[in-house]
Amino acid sequence: MRTGEALYTACEAASVTPRRDLRTWQVSRVRRAIVDSVTDNNLVRALEGALALTGDELRAIRDIESTAIILSHFYADTRNDAGHPKPIRPARPVLYAYLKAFPDYAKRIGQVIVALERGR
Repeated sequence: MRTGEALYTACEAASVTPRRDLRTWQVSRVRRAIVDSVTDNNLVRALEGALALTGDELRAIRDIESTAIILSHFYADTRNDAGHPKPIRPARPVLYAYLKAFPDYAKRIGQVIVALERGR
């Protein structure tokens, strides 16, 4: 949710119309709006120019599609839109793989949030 809010604010700072769903309370809609935003090359170029993003920051934003979205799908699959757990039991090997990937996910999301908030 914080990533969506940071992206919304950064779009406003770059004079780009942000996707409305970046500020909704529904996790699945925010996730979809983040994916749509970071895969929009025109939007990413506008953010790069307006926020003076470094190469690492730009890479982190572009990597959201491949790294963060995969893990956010797992989160979304195990939670409802209000963030409450769904009654499912993921397979142990799948859960282990997600837990192994989480530190990199958290690092990249943190980089994106810092980059977007720095540009305000």
